[in-house]
Amino acid sequence: ERSNHNILFLSNRNKLRRQQNAQQQRVPPRIIYVTESLKRDHHIENEKYYHDRHSFRKNKKLHFLEPSGQLQHGDRYYENHKYDSYEDGDCEYVSDWQKQEAMPNCNTIHEVGLANPDIQYIDGGGFKDVWKPFGTNVSYVMKTTRNGNMDYSVEDLWGDRQDALIMDKNTASPYVLNIFGYCAFTNVVQSITDTLWDWVHSEHQKKATPLEMLRISYMVAQGVADMQLYEDNQYPTNIHMDLKVEQFLETAPGVYSVNDFNRGEFLTYEKDKEYNDTLKVCKYETSGHPQDTRMRSPEEYAATPQDDKVDVFSLGSIFYVILTGHEPFNEVRPILKATKLIEHGTPVKLPDVADPSLVAIVKAIQKCRVFNSSDRPNSRQVAEFLHKALEEQENNKHQMPSLSTREILHDFLKESSTPDAPISKESSSE
Repeated sequence: ERSNHNILFLSNRNKLRRQQNAQQQRVPPRIIYVTESLKRDHHIENEKYYHDRHSFRKNKKLHFLEPSGQLQHGDRYYENHKYDSYEDGDCEYVSDWQKQEAMPNCNTIHEVGLANPDIQYIDGGGFKDVWKPFGTNVSYVMKTTRNGNMDYSVEDLWGDRQDALIMDKNTASPYVLNIFGYCAFTNVVQSITDTLWDWVHSEHQKKATPLEMLRISYMVAQGVADMQLYEDNQYPTNIHMDLKVEQFLETAPGVYSVNDFNRGEFLTYEKDKEYNDTLKVCKYETSGHPQDTRMRSPEEYAATPQDDKVDVFSLGSIFYVILTGHEPFNEVRPILKATKLIEHGTPVKLPDVADPSLVAIVKAIQKCRVFNSSDRPNSRQVAEFLHKALEEQENNKHQMPSLSTREILHDFLKESSTPDAPISKESSSE
C-alpha cells in the first residue's frame, strides 16, 4: 500500500531528479519573437503550423535567439506580441483588456539571470522549473521553461503571454499570484511557502476545524472569481481550464492564491436574439482533457462545447478534496472508470453533516458539481455564498465544536477513500 508518507517520499525523490536535470540545463531565458517571413541562418528556428479557428496562429513561424545573439528586428517582436484573436463572426470580446498588448520587460528579466552561483532550485512541474535568484532573502522566484519539454511554439508563447497578463490584471487580489515581470516563456512571480496540495497531505488537514476548511474554501472560490475578471460584474472574460489543488499556492501564512493561467481561454460573447439581444457566452470546443484526473467537468471528459462553468465544476471538486483529503470517486479503479461516472453525471457521495461550516462546504459542492453547466452558479456566486457563510460562522466562534473535521467525518471518510490513492502531484503542469 502507498501511504501518504510514501507518496511524499516519492514526491521528494522526483523533486531531486528534477533539480538535477534543471541544474544541468540551466541557461538564461531566451528572447522570443514571431514573424511570418524573417529567416536568418544563425537563428535557432522551430517552425510549427496551426490550422485552428485562431487566425493569428495560422502559418506563423517562431524564432528564438540565445541571449548572446543580436536581437534584430525587435520592433517586429513587440508588434506581433499582441494576443491572437478568439473573436469569430458574431462572437466578440466584451472587455478592452482582452485585446491589450503584452508588456514584456525582457531587459529586467535578463538582469535577474540564472548565472549567479547563489541561485537556488526550488521545484519543477511538467513544463517549468522554479528558481530563487540571489539566495533566499528575496520575495520572488523565476519560472523558466524546462528544456526538452516544450516545442517553443507560437501556441506556447501565447499561453505564457496570457498567463502574465492575467496575473498583472489581478494585482489587487490577494488570492491570485502576483507577477513582477516576464519575457516570453520566463516570468518572475511572488515566492510561496507551500501549496494547497501540501496542506491536504499534511497533519494540518487532519487537524483542521470545519471553520478553517470553510475559510480555505472561500479563498479558493474568491481566487477563481477574481481570476475570471468579470466585465460589468456579470461577464467572465477568461477561464482557467486546469483547476486542481496544486494550482493554489500559499503566498502568506494561511493565504492561498491561484496561479498557472497559460492553458485557459479568453471568452467571447454574442447577442442572444431570443432575449432582447442580451449577451450570451460563445462556447468553445476542445479535443478533450487527459484522462488522468477526477477533477474535471462532464463536458471536458466528453469533449462537448464548454464555457466558464467548467471552472465552477472543478471548484466543487477542490472543495471535496479540502473536505475529505482525496479526489471525488477516489475509490473507483481504474481512473478511466471514475471519469466515465463523472462524464455521465453520477453524483459523488457526500457526508450528512450538521456543523454549519461543513454544511456550507457540502452545499457548495452540490451547487458546483451539477451535470448541466447552465444549472451551475457562476464563480462569483459561489464565492459570495461561501463568504456569507464564513462571516456568519466567524461571528459565532463560541458555538464551534472542538472536534476536527476528520473526527466529525470519521465514518464517512473510512467508507469513501482508499489509503493507496492520494492525489498525484506529478500531474501538475507547473
